[in-house]
Amino acid sequence: MAEKERSGKRYEDTPAKPDPAGQEAVYLVDRTALLHLKEDPDGNFEYTAFDRQTKENLDSGWIVEADVQTGLDPAHDPLAAARDAAVRAAGLDGIEVSQVGLTSLKEFPKSDIYRRGIFEPETLPRDDIRFINSGYEEQFRIPNGGTIQVEYPDRTFSAKCEYIDEYHTYVGSEVYHICQFAGILERNGGVCRPEPELDAERAAWKIGGRSYLIVEYGGDHWNYHLYDERFNETKSGAVEAVGCSINQIRNRILAENKLDRRSMTPTDYGMLMEKAAPRAVSGHLRAFLESGEGSYAILQLRQTDDTLYERFASYASLQKQGKEPDASHYEAVYHGSLPNPPDAPEAVAELLESLYVRFNTDHPSDFRGHSLSVSDIVALKVGGVVSFHYVDSIGFRELKDFPLGGGCSKEESLQKRPSVRDALKALSNAEQPERRPPRKQSGREERG
Repeated sequence: MAEKERSGKRYEDTPAKPDPAGQEAVYLVDRTALLHLKEDPDGNFEYTAFDRQTKENLDSGWIVEADVQTGLDPAHDPLAAARDAAVRAAGLDGIEVSQVGLTSLKEFPKSDIYRRGIFEPETLPRDDIRFINSGYEEQFRIPNGGTIQVEYPDRTFSAKCEYIDEYHTYVGSEVYHICQFAGILERNGGVCRPEPELDAERAAWKIGGRSYLIVEYGGDHWNYHLYDERFNETKSGAVEAVGCSINQIRNRILAENKLDRRSMTPTDYGMLMEKAAPRAVSGHLRAFLESGEGSYAILQLRQTDDTLYERFASYASLQKQGKEPDASHYEAVYHGSLPNPPDAPEAVAELLESLYVRFNTDHPSDFRGHSLSVSDIVALKVGGVVSFHYVDSIGFRELKDFPLGGGCSKEESLQKRPSVRDALKALSNAEQPERRPPRKQSGREERG
């Protein structure tokens, strides 16, 4: 099944609930057009596109509910799906799309917003935030709580804005008169605009001067990692949300961690992961290997190009590619203790199956990986010995030489299981792959 089809199915399992009054928004498209969308009670969206300079109508029409449903996925709620369809219908490129305030159209005589401003002013927000130049000429408006992107010759960052009154606003943690802010930009060769929506499955930012944030799509949720200025992980988690863009998820995470008033500077994802990866090894993996007798860990493939054709592949499929499971491609996403460590092969098999059931039907509350699937590995530590078990299409396959990697020959590694010291040294020293955004897969194998 194609990735978009899988995503669509996941969305339908937990559908978004639109505002009973109908969703409505205005978007700045490619910096040249304004697109107005308004939902009717039946889930259809009326759209009108205007030229930003001439204020003339470029196109208008309807996006019917069936077409809206077609565009739904974990990053697109009905409004976003209708927006993308309307951009195409209006013949716009849609390379850059930013949400702006509804009242951005208040001076466009052919717009519904203009009419409502005269006859139904109570239907329009009173807290859209204006941005002007030093001559008091309006440049754009954003909704209260929206985000702007500020560009100076030597840096670019985004900041959340909050309405104070018609002439004052928070930009990040600072309060500005709108004319004062315009003057600061002009004196320093800067410009600002509404922050564009990112159409991405992963991104990274420097938050203020001392923190970093990574957000990445995890199948049916969004994973995030916060790091300090030395690239030590300070917090990680998952956001169970559908119909949200990566910008919205980022803003939610920052708000929950009281970081939403800090600047957000786009950062190279691969660079950040390269610096953070050596420290990540000491998390679940080290805790598992250094824990007392009777413990387990869940290892899952890293989301990189190197693992594209390994993810969700059976052991037989992996061998057809001329490969074996590679320790450097995995990361430990969870570890736990075993109250009753197995003392016989039959007991090991039963334990593995019970872990499979648990990590598919009753996830621990602090588990942040995906449900245990084909190509994952369950590591067990019993009696001072570590063993690794590949989740196959049917059952599990023990990987007796997995953690030793290139440390010895295959023949030598098959003669012994690794001690805790061997495993810790081998896995901690495993080569960290280059972190690149993964290409989308056309499908995946299912566990039989």
